[in-house]
Amino acid sequence: MPLVEEEILINAPRDLVFDVSQDYAIRRQWDPFSRGTYLLDGVTAAAVGVKGFVQARNGFRMTFEYVSYQRPERAAIVMLYGPLFFKKFAGTWIFEEVGERSVRARFRYTFATRPAALRRPLDCLVQRLFRRAIIDRLLALKEFCESRSSQPRL
Repeated sequence: MPLVEEEILINAPRDLVFDVSQDYAIRRQWDPFSRGTYLLDGVTAAAVGVKGFVQARNGFRMTFEYVSYQRPERAAIVMLYGPLFFKKFAGTWIFEEVGERSVRARFRYTFATRPAALRRPLDCLVQRLFRRAIIDRLLALKEFCESRSSQPRL
């Protein structure tokens, strides 16, 4: 399966960066990809087995399930239902502490497209689009977290 992965150094505590990345109540404040993201079934916090829904700004919709949730190190989801051109889809956030107040944030997508006859051109197109989306998301996460981290605590 194709893999698209990017990373960025964020000057903020790892707990903050992780929490911001997984808090759907504030997701629209920073995430340029998401038009709306929320957890399903009345659940208010992410955890393994929790299902959610995302609508991208491009109109694509997906229902997903958390398959990993290890605060503050990683969170991963898999697609349950989504755009027909995806046979499989998964996304993973990974947070590695670099210093007392710095974290390397990595975001990765893996996917399989369909139909098989169009897989090669679809994979190339999706990889290009995802790379740009991941970079934009990481830059936005960095800006949001660093602005929150630099604010004085009461």
